[in-house]
Amino acid sequence: EDFYATDKAGGGYLDSYIKSHSPRCKWMVERFGLDKIKNSRVLGIGEGVGMNFQYIDQTNYLVGIDGAIIPKEAKLCPFLNLRADFNRPDFGILFDNEEKFDYLVAAEVLEHISAIDNVLLGMKQLLKINGKALFTIPDMSVTHPVAFPGLFYPYQNFQIFIEQYAWIVEEHDVYTVNWPSHGFIVRNAPMIEQRPMFPKQEQKFWGQNPITWANL
Repeated sequence: EDFYATDKAGGGYLDSYIKSHSPRCKWMVERFGLDKIKNSRVLGIGEGVGMNFQYIDQTNYLVGIDGAIIPKEAKLCPFLNLRADFNRPDFGILFDNEEKFDYLVAAEVLEHISAIDNVLLGMKQLLKINGKALFTIPDMSVTHPVAFPGLFYPYQNFQIFIEQYAWIVEEHDVYTVNWPSHGFIVRNAPMIEQRPMFPKQEQKFWGQNPITWANL
């Protein structure tokens, strides 16, 4: 609840972050056509104050899940903000009794999460099957510290990793100004469409959580 007040007391880091990173968010949203979405359910993972939502049409039902409650005065546009622990195994059942989302945005957030397998699976529960998601990650040239560098650098490793969880990459592009980043439009495919690096032919492996089939 003190998120914004604490930031102001600390010198306004949030304001400078918004100013420097908003152009990248705008480019990603427009490059991949999320600014054209209307009257849909859009979920933001680690959306913060609405860095991406500010460029998405307000006819949409916008929900941001974050590690903090964002006060109204800090939001860049109106949206529902919910607090969640992405490391909890039940992360994906937050909306268990509601309609699933049409679109999802996880921008510059996956590289910060320790239980990334849990989040990739949880997001699959929240997004409609074959629904589209925008994932963005920093380019290796940024030298941005991450917990699991081999999963993200080079960016091709990230694609291999998420496709094991049946997040199928349909488009990829690179933002090259100031903070070089990779954007991916991915499809939330059924798990049976997963693309393991070393696929097994036995039926017991088909459609399994990668952690499960790695231990079969």
